[in-house]
Amino acid sequence: MTLSELRFVVAVAKEKNFRRAASKCFVSQPALSLAIKKLEDELNVSLFERNRTEVTITEIGEKIVAQANLILEEVEKIKSFAKSGGDPLDGLIKVGMIHSVGPYLLPQIIPILRKLAPKMPLEVERVWQQCWTPDDDSPRFGWATFPSAMNCRLRTGADKGNPTV
Repeated sequence: MTLSELRFVVAVAKEKNFRRAASKCFVSQPALSLAIKKLEDELNVSLFERNRTEVTITEIGEKIVAQANLILEEVEKIKSFAKSGGDPLDGLIKVGMIHSVGPYLLPQIIPILRKLAPKMPLEVERVWQQCWTPDDDSPRFGWATFPSAMNCRLRTGADKGNPTV
């Protein structure tokens, strides 16, 4: 199984047509068909139902396409890491903020961040006022703010190797 084969499968699923998918992948239609057939043989499943007029994805094909999309997204993340050269100001920062302070702090913070780190993507997410503690399924924040009057202890997750402040 190769990344190219996964890209081909995703393209066919999206285009619902082998010829158009081949064109999007910059390969010939026979080469794309052969690669997909090779993958189907390797996995011992049929990913697509084919006839002269249409291509439909099988039930197992849908699951494999969903997983292939996740894999290809992760590959793009790896490429992004490598491209940034390890620059910590080139990666995503997530900011958690309660709605009552957002309108006051964000207009001051965002221009400063844009000036200091213009390539750094920023995501702002509303955090509810109850004590927020990150767990394995919750979003991770690079920075979060809470009302000072709230007597709340924030577990940072640093013990899990993922520092959040």
